[in-house]
Amino acid sequence: MNDEWARETVQMYSENEVGQVPGHFLKIDGKSVVAYATRTDPKTQLKVHHIMDMIGQKAVQIIILESSSGGTAVTVNKIDDTVFVKTLSTSLSSLITFKQVKRLYPEILFRKVSRVGGSEIFYLKSYLSGKRRILGFDKKGLPLNTSQEITDTSQTTNMQKSQTRVIVLPFWTFAVLVTALVGLFPALLYCIGEIVVLKSRFEQQQQTIEYLENVTAHIQRRTVENDFSSGETQEAYQSLMKWKESEIRLMRQRRDTGSRKNDSCRCRRGRKGERGPKGQKGSTGRKGRAGPKGDTGALGNTGPPGRDGQKGKMGERGEPGPPGQPGSMFRSTDSAHIVGYGEHINPPRVHRITNWKLGHITGSIKFVSNSFLVIGTTGYYFVYSQLFYYAGDTLLMGHYTYINEEPVMRSLSSVVSEERKYNTNYHGAVFMLRSGDKISVRIPFTKSYFMHKETSYFGAFLISPVLNTTSFVRTTNTTQDFP
Repeated sequence: MNDEWARETVQMYSENEVGQVPGHFLKIDGKSVVAYATRTDPKTQLKVHHIMDMIGQKAVQIIILESSSGGTAVTVNKIDDTVFVKTLSTSLSSLITFKQVKRLYPEILFRKVSRVGGSEIFYLKSYLSGKRRILGFDKKGLPLNTSQEITDTSQTTNMQKSQTRVIVLPFWTFAVLVTALVGLFPALLYCIGEIVVLKSRFEQQQQTIEYLENVTAHIQRRTVENDFSSGETQEAYQSLMKWKESEIRLMRQRRDTGSRKNDSCRCRRGRKGERGPKGQKGSTGRKGRAGPKGDTGALGNTGPPGRDGQKGKMGERGEPGPPGQPGSMFRSTDSAHIVGYGEHINPPRVHRITNWKLGHITGSIKFVSNSFLVIGTTGYYFVYSQLFYYAGDTLLMGHYTYINEEPVMRSLSSVVSEERKYNTNYHGAVFMLRSGDKISVRIPFTKSYFMHKETSYFGAFLISPVLNTTSFVRTTNTTQDFP
């Protein structure tokens, strides 16, 4: 049975009232059909099956949109009128009649309806009966519900043929091609006959040439041996001249036959006329293109060095180079951070706080007796501390930072009232410390403090180590002016 369907590979894109929507080529991507692909996307190559059907007294084109890989097709859901991609259990290539497809898969059939008569712009209407279902897409290229009304700003589809097309011809087209080939067969036989005749003529010419070459060699040999009589020489010469004249006559006949339409005309070319006067010199022509570049010559000998020229002016300052590697201070690893614990405390007067625990510590620095830090590497350190005060029955609250037994920093705060009795004080500075120096925090008053790890803490970190300590001198506080 003949295949009733015409099949080809095409691309389709969306259009609205202003023309093609850029980047809105139709493609089948898995289980969905969208219209936001580009022309180069291989999934936009769709297999389109189309056939003509009579609906009433009107011929309508019916098409099927199948994916390029085959086995899936654009489908309209009968229940909710949505568009999806359906996997086909039976290959479309095996369904060669319209009735077979209509019986198995009526939901994949669409009518191609032109918006304006004779226009390439069209929309696809579902073949399903019961209601009007039209395939359309929104501005983002996503499919609309097929029962939704298509407005002037909605996007319809426009078929654009791809560079590569696969067409399955109907049987009658194949029969016409076979008939044409049979009609051309006599012409093919005539061409083959002409080729055979030309080949035979060529072989005759080759034999004539070989005969003349043999005769010439024979004459030359007998001439060298002086074996010719005068009669034979004259006879051979006359035979040669007759053959030459016959060949020249034959060549002229062929030339005249090819250059004249009337074979009965035997006109001869007249004598060559006299040479005319020399014409005027023509204008100079355009300059020709430059020739190819020649090969590089051999390197010459080095000349004597020239004299040193005058020193030029200083050039502009160049752009700064890339940043260098970090200095030694950033390679220091000694650091420690000690945080409070125990919540509320009431230490005695000038008491070294021991409610500390380790936050972090690196390098040679050490944390001893939950009370103080011991320096391991001599150098410049940044030392800091902070405490959270909590007392409403005193005039002042504060804390000191000690290096060994010497106070080096202090913080004081006045109490506003019993209600506004919360305060924190922070201080920090850079000190030159030797290996073995101790850092601690002490309380000058007998008042209340909170040892939260976020509000009460102290610590130190090495800024720059000092290798030569022979000239190291620490400034000491000779006067005690702390309250």
